[in-house]
Amino acid sequence: LLLSLESVYAPAKQIALDMMSRMGNAVEELLEICLAEGKIVNAINLAHEKGLADTISARKYLSAAKSLDSLTYFNVYSYFEERNLRLRGTPRFATEDNCDEFVTLFKQLFPN
Repeated sequence: LLLSLESVYAPAKQIALDMMSRMGNAVEELLEICLAEGKIVNAINLAHEKGLADTISARKYLSAAKSLDSLTYFNVYSYFEERNLRLRGTPRFATEDNCDEFVTLFKQLFPN
């Protein structure tokens, strides 16, 4: 409800976000808000802080990052490569991640 009042009362959004954060049971909603606002790195940091870093969707985060600047895309892509290495022993994305388009984009933006 408070989020919807932002157009009438600008601080309402921040108040709502603070309340959601303090309640601790609205992490997914906070992550979605960060993604929608283009705050991808903030979303990753929040997921890490809340113990969800190993379960967030690489595809969702890379999709959100591709419309931002190339440095942000590089950092998000590198984050998921490091996560893949830690979890699977290889930086490559698994077939079920459906990240081929993001691998191709990364290679286009950052050729060897």
